[in-house]
Amino acid sequence: GDVIGTEEATWRACFYGETGVAKEAADDFVSKQKAMYANNGECKETMRHHERQYPKDGIDGDIENVMQRVGRRIMVMWGDKDQVVSANPNFDRWKSATDHGHANVALHTVEGAGHMCFLEKRDEVNAKIVEFLVKRPNRNSSVTGERRNSSSSQPDSLASGSGGRGSIVGSLPSNLFASVKVDSMGRPQG
Repeated sequence: GDVIGTEEATWRACFYGETGVAKEAADDFVSKQKAMYANNGECKETMRHHERQYPKDGIDGDIENVMQRVGRRIMVMWGDKDQVVSANPNFDRWKSATDHGHANVALHTVEGAGHMCFLEKRDEVNAKIVEFLVKRPNRNSSVTGERRNSSSSQPDSLASGSGGRGSIVGSLPSNLFASVKVDSMGRPQG
C-alpha cells in the first residue's frame, strides 16, 4: 500500500484537535515529516528502529526504579486524549509512583490534547516547562506535597511560578522552547 499515506494517518493520529491551532500544528508536522522522509532515508529507518524498540503495550519496567536511578527532577506531561501511548495505564503509573512520595517527579495533564500536546497546546506546555525549570521544590515538601525535613534556598517569589512580582515566567516568550532546534540526540543546535 501507500506507505507515506499510512504514515500520514499515523502522524495525524498523534493530534487530538481537528481545528484551529491543533489542525495547523498537525498539517505543519505532517508536511515536515514527509519532507524529512523524502529527503533522508536514514531518518525513516531510524524512526522505524525506535518504533520496533518501543513496547507495544505501553511503558515497560518499574517506574519507581527509573525515578530513583535518574537522580534528577523529571516532568511528565501527557495529553489526556493521547491515543498513541494512552494515559491509562501509562500516565496513571507515573501518578501512582508520585502518590507514594517520590519528590523528583512533576506531573501535568494537558486537557484536550493528544500525543503531540507540545504542538497542540504550545503556550500551556511552554508555561509548565518554564514553571518547572524555575520552580525548585521546597526541600520541606515534594512536588506531590509530601512533607520533609529541610529548608529551601529558593525565594518564594520564584518558587511560586505564579507569573507575579519576582517571577520570570510571565516575561518569557510563549514560543521559547518550540523554537529550539536539536539534533537526533536532543542536543541544541546553533
